[in-house]
Amino acid sequence: MKLTKVCWALVLFQFATIGKVSGLGNITQTPSSGWADKVSVNPEYGYAARCAGTNPSGSTTPIFVRIYVVRNLIGASSSGVIGAEIKYQSPFNP
Repeated sequence: MKLTKVCWALVLFQFATIGKVSGLGNITQTPSSGWADKVSVNPEYGYAARCAGTNPSGSTTPIFVRIYVVRNLIGASSSGVIGAEIKYQSPFNP
């Protein structure tokens, strides 16, 4: 499963892997490096997202989101990963 940047009202997101954490509340800061347009996700790992463009209000101040991947969602017929159950907080002010 991958998180992919989304373009909405000129807002582009980048993602960074935090590493294995116990839950959303354990993501307490954003990394200074390692940002990418796409990241592969794993259960029980934390991720940070930031807007990398102009947000709908016209500001270029970054907006951060913290994301925790709870588990993979497995397809009933294909037995493959079809998505992920996540928890997130937006905005996140580290």
